[in-house]
Amino acid sequence: MKKLLHFFSVYSSFLVLLICVAVSFFLIVDSHSKKPSALLLAEYKLFDRFFKFDSFVRSFFNSAKIQDELKGENVRLLEELLTLKAQMGEKNIQSDNTTPFEQYKVHTSQVVNNTLCLTHNTITINKGKAEGVKEGMGIISHRGVAGVVSNVSEHFSVAISVINPHCVLSCKIKNTDYFGSLTWDGKDYGTAVLYDLPRYSKVEIGDTIVTTGYSVAFPEGILVGVVKSEEDDDVNNFRKLNITFFTDFSTLRHVFFVENTSFDERIELETKNN
Repeated sequence: MKKLLHFFSVYSSFLVLLICVAVSFFLIVDSHSKKPSALLLAEYKLFDRFFKFDSFVRSFFNSAKIQDELKGENVRLLEELLTLKAQMGEKNIQSDNTTPFEQYKVHTSQVVNNTLCLTHNTITINKGKAEGVKEGMGIISHRGVAGVVSNVSEHFSVAISVINPHCVLSCKIKNTDYFGSLTWDGKDYGTAVLYDLPRYSKVEIGDTIVTTGYSVAFPEGILVGVVKSEEDDDVNNFRKLNITFFTDFSTLRHVFFVENTSFDERIELETKNN
């Protein structure tokens, strides 16, 4: 179908010329017809339909080009945002003559499989080792966190979805240093639970939850969700918050995998201490 549309897009001018020649021929042959107006009306309708189709074909290819340009622009803006966050985080611990390290890069990928109703949900993307994907890299949507890569082949990767009890994220309340561990409780793919938040921390319903940056998968400040409610936890001296995800996993189609340029160095160092 795309090849056919491409053919009409490329040769539309030539086809218009052929149609004009054909219509002119019929006009000459039927110049003495009793009903020339009917032929002219048919001609106008034919031209109108053709030009509408030609406009549709051109719009189809232009929209695909625009979509590719927008994806590239999204990547650029996201990289700038992550770099800015890193610069702001390092400002208080670095001297003025130190150049901030551009630690994170993002790459687009397409979701080719995504489960919602299993106990251990996963996300499969169409990028793998050949494109630089590694186990442990974070996967984010345009709204927030989505998962962490667990298995990689040459051209595909499988990520443990955030709606999987094996995926545990270090998260905090935005604009504070109060943090805890977020995991899915298996009830609703739109919500999760944030555990181990100090009892004395100040939290309100509607507060935004973001990543802490403590893991190599996600930089600090990536959106996770909002506080929906709080459950009583009399056993432990911690707060237990119900979180609504920003990411809509039922419509997950295009995602980004986050490349941490210091990934290997940090993994190697932390592995030695385990």
